[in-house]
Amino acid sequence: MSETIKGRKFGIILVILLSVGGLIVFQQTRQIELSRTPDPTGQYVAIVSYRSWQKPLSTFPGNSSGHSGHIRIEARDGKEMGGANLPLLQMADDLMWEESGATLVGAGVWDFQAGTFDPWE
Repeated sequence: MSETIKGRKFGIILVILLSVGGLIVFQQTRQIELSRTPDPTGQYVAIVSYRSWQKPLSTFPGNSSGHSGHIRIEARDGKEMGGANLPLLQMADDLMWEESGATLVGAGVWDFQAGTFDPWE
């Protein structure tokens, strides 16, 4: 077999391996939106999401939110107000909307007037 044919086979195999690897990386890092919860005024929305790699391969029935993720709040015009990582997605259920912001115990406080997010340390 000539060197040219060996080189082409190697090149084809390399392209296939890189393509499959790229697909796997893309699939594992994509952001999956779990829920959107608007504030009472409709001016802001809390978006809860996770990356595919954060979800375990198997969970017990009824425990689909028993893994980590992220929460962020956006204004209606798309301006991001900040966000925080969540050790458990179900923590997002404790978000409390307030007159000029929101609070999530264990994550932080959003101040919509100032456009800031103050994470809890």
